[in-house]
Amino acid sequence: PIVAGLPVDWSIALTNFGLSDAAGALVTDQPPVFPAAPDGILAGSGSWTCEANAPLSVPASFPASETISALAIDPERTWLYATSADGDALLAFPLDASGTPGAPIAIREGDVFPQDGGDPDLEVTGLGGASDVIAASGGLHVYATGETGDSVVVFAREDVGDPLEYIQSQTTESPPGGSSVPGLRGARSVALSPDERFVYVAGSESNAIAVFERDETTGELTFVERVADGIGTIVPEFDVIRGVMALHPAALGTDLYAVAEDSDAV
Repeated sequence: PIVAGLPVDWSIALTNFGLSDAAGALVTDQPPVFPAAPDGILAGSGSWTCEANAPLSVPASFPASETISALAIDPERTWLYATSADGDALLAFPLDASGTPGAPIAIREGDVFPQDGGDPDLEVTGLGGASDVIAASGGLHVYATGETGDSVVVFAREDVGDPLEYIQSQTTESPPGGSSVPGLRGARSVALSPDERFVYVAGSESNAIAVFERDETTGELTFVERVADGIGTIVPEFDVIRGVMALHPAALGTDLYAVAEDSDAV
């Protein structure tokens, strides 16, 4: 026992009974208050508990008829989107209240979308080697990249429960044509700015990041600029985004982080 007036060594021993490491855990303790009865404090008579996130549940698997290259969930958690590089396709899985996906609706390279009012039908282009996908808030606009299609492809719906419609493709053409935009060769990754005003695309073979302004009503994209290695848009550095393959905008919207495998850089 600890007796008032006598020297004592005070130590705290911690044991983690959780499933995961408690990285950076910090425990502080006030000096002991000696009770009137019984005299002294016995070792092991105190304990601490803390709350932790619930562990992941037992995983469930859902069969997919395609080889999946990327996944995204819309912010409203009503749709799960997947790209299939082998199938040149975007897959849209409806989600129920528990998050369980239903049967997917597939949109593939070459699919035709009839238009109202006598307008020409639209044929999906740019989904070749579909590589990444992201959904804007509200669930009405979805953006997918095609690595071999050298494109970012825009889809939209009028209501969150409606099927997607093909809207637009922005493509780096070879040789460049009248509608070609630079920076999308080998399009690997797509990201939205935090305010969703801009869409960023990593063109791994262009060694560039293409920037588009986004129409928040229609979802359509307008080319703004290309930031690329070796053309003076990254000053004074060079050889920093060759083979750029992944993008992550910072929460405040002032910074954009990129992973470039050929430059071995972030």
